[in-house]
Amino acid sequence: MTAAVVLGVFCTAITFHLTYRIINDEGATNAAVVGYLLPVVSVLLGAVVLGEELSVRVVLGMAVVVAGVGMTRRAGTKASPAPADAADGAADVPAAGRDVVTPERTR
Repeated sequence: MTAAVVLGVFCTAITFHLTYRIINDEGATNAAVVGYLLPVVSVLLGAVVLGEELSVRVVLGMAVVVAGVGMTRRAGTKASPAPADAADGAADVPAAGRDVVTPERTR
């Protein structure tokens, strides 16, 4: 019973602390990327520690996951927003807000 309490309290607390620290330091997107790497690490640990066999399909799958993570971490690839068309007179109003009625602006 003591082991369950120790695992539940300390390991869970450490995990939550690290998760929220990653979210705070790196942002939610980068924190989510960690979840994609968990199966890769698990398979590698299974092969190293337990001697499990790695097939070509598993290695290719791991390569796809790592490549995807690499694409999300690549610097300088953020899409820039499209320039607003000033000719239609709606450049100062976002597209989603054009049909919104506010006290300052009525249709």
